Amino acid sequence: MRMVMDSVGYAAVRAIDWPHKIGYFNGTASAWPADVIAAERARGQLLALVDVLGDAPYGAAILDVERGDVTAPEIIRAWVIARNQFRRDAVVYCNRSTLPTVISALAGEPCRIWLANPADNGEPPMTVPDLGLPAHITLLGVQYVLSPRSGGNYDLSVFYDDTWHGDRESAEAASAAVPKPEAVPGPAGAAPVPVAPATPSPAGTGDTPAPVTPSGDIPAAAEMAAAPALQVNDPAAGSTPAPDPAEQLLPHGFIQHVITDVRQVAGLFRGAGAGHVAQLLEEAVSAAAETGALLQRAGL
Repeated sequence: MRMVMDSVGYAAVRAIDWPHKIGYFNGTASAWPADVIAAERARGQLLALVDVLGDAPYGAAILDVERGDVTAPEIIRAWVIARNQFRRDAVVYCNRSTLPTVISALAGEPCRIWLANPADNGEPPMTVPDLGLPAHITLLGVQYVLSPRSGGNYDLSVFYDDTWHGDRESAEAASAAVPKPEAVPGPAGAAPVPVAPATPSPAGTGDTPAPVTPSGDIPAAAEMAAAPALQVNDPAAGSTPAPDPAEQLLPHGFIQHVITDVRQVAGLFRGAGAGHVAQLLEEAVSAAAETGALLQRAGL
């Protein structure tokens, strides 16, 4: 059992020596700066990051489902599928009123729940509440007191699972390769085809990876044209807000298409057992993506 602290105000948490902190990967008012995230990782105190936009399943392990953040069932399911394909540690943060929507949206997909349920007495529930959850869903923890009643600009939770850790250590994050592609069902009668997960697009380009359907399949081209895509952010790019496209001086869309194609090819090589070739391709595109992110931040 662990006592966990989370806050959209990173300054309030940064100065506190606390072993289990949860930060925010994105959001106009909530995103923690990349240097703060890196510092908390280096201290070994960052337990996980929260995605409030629903577009960063590779950058955050927790999806924030509440009014003003993510509420659409199709986004909830697509996000959880993408995160589970990446690290199999997906968590949805919700309250009691939105819990039925989350359960319905998951439709059998394994997931953990972080339940917002402030206690009247402000005390942590030391025994796991019986919420009557289906077998594929487990209760990770309960957020039992909110700011300012918690004593500062942060909320407090109790996590019952001592093994769950939604954030990589800094060294592992820096050297992590693109996750091994999953086999995606092909046309009837055809063998499954290994496909790499959706690839990040540089912020502001307007290029989006192929969306993940509620079934986990890659949709047909006609469906993709009509369906909103699940835009995936690159963890290495931090949480810098997307620049105004009108202010960009270089067209990055074509370059990103090339990077996307190379990642797909790397996934095919890995699926065919040529892991060393896939690794070289993945390292090359990761370096290119990081360079592109730096150029964009510099306004180029």
